[in-house]
Amino acid sequence: MRYGESPYRVLLTSLFVIVLFAVMFPLTGGIQEGRDGQDITYVIQNPEVAPMWWVGRVLFKSLYFSVVTFATLGYGDIQPIGPWARFLAGIESLLGALLAALLVFVLARIVTW
Repeated sequence: MRYGESPYRVLLTSLFVIVLFAVMFPLTGGIQEGRDGQDITYVIQNPEVAPMWWVGRVLFKSLYFSVVTFATLGYGDIQPIGPWARFLAGIESLLGALLAALLVFVLARIVTW
């Protein structure tokens, strides 16, 4: 099954985790961006009422936040709102660190074998 041998599987799993969490953030409290003294909250409470451009913007900002969280960069320009979104951010950062370590292991295994 090529467990621990294919870096493409690790990268594909990482991409899946990033996209999954990007979809989950707006549904669990949202994310908030502080800009010029005013806060902009990105959340989808009722997708049927929200305009399509707003849903696209929320998902784009959420994808950005998910990538930054997964890579454990933490710029601080966007933060999760509510306990569930914060919990998800913590889980995603742990998964990011674990998958990065797994990628290093897989690449080292390819080089040494």
